[in-house]
Amino acid sequence: MLCSHNSMTFVRAKNPVFNLLLFKRLWKTQERGLTWQMKHGVKCFDLHLRCRPKGTGMFVFCSGLVDLDSYFSVHETVRFIERNNCFFRIMLERGKLCDNDRETLLNTFTRREACMSITERRTGKTVYANPAFAAQSIEDLTVRPSFFRSRKKDARMRNREWTERDIDNIRTLVVSEFVDLNNGLSHDYKKK
Repeated sequence: MLCSHNSMTFVRAKNPVFNLLLFKRLWKTQERGLTWQMKHGVKCFDLHLRCRPKGTGMFVFCSGLVDLDSYFSVHETVRFIERNNCFFRIMLERGKLCDNDRETLLNTFTRREACMSITERRTGKTVYANPAFAAQSIEDLTVRPSFFRSRKKDARMRNREWTERDIDNIRTLVVSEFVDLNNGLSHDYKKK
């Protein structure tokens, strides 16, 4: 199954400084919206979130230090993903959650069958893992940001041609940056 890394980075950063090319190349990993990604074979979405303001149980999309200027909420996005029979993983960015935020997060998302996992990025600790995906292996095609080479350039080197098996096999998760750069089956994939 194909998964787009940091799926919401197709939107702009709230702080205009991060939209400058010099900085954007460090955090942006997708150029196309969720609908385009779905039409091209992506069935799992990485949603990077942080609680803002802290202690309120309200979550916003982000990528590392960059808050994203999304015109739709996390809940609307999750419902859209579910309506399209897709899955999502949540990555918690920046800092430790207070008890109220953790409880809200777990009560809100772990009841959904489409939620594959919730992970704290800082510690690498998995807060929740859906047992339905316990045997799933992960092929990670993502890269570490570098000032000397853009994520997009690295993605061009690391992305590989996807097969129908990659798209339809629920036992393996192929996580990719810049899914629109792939020259394989994803561009011709027709939703069944």
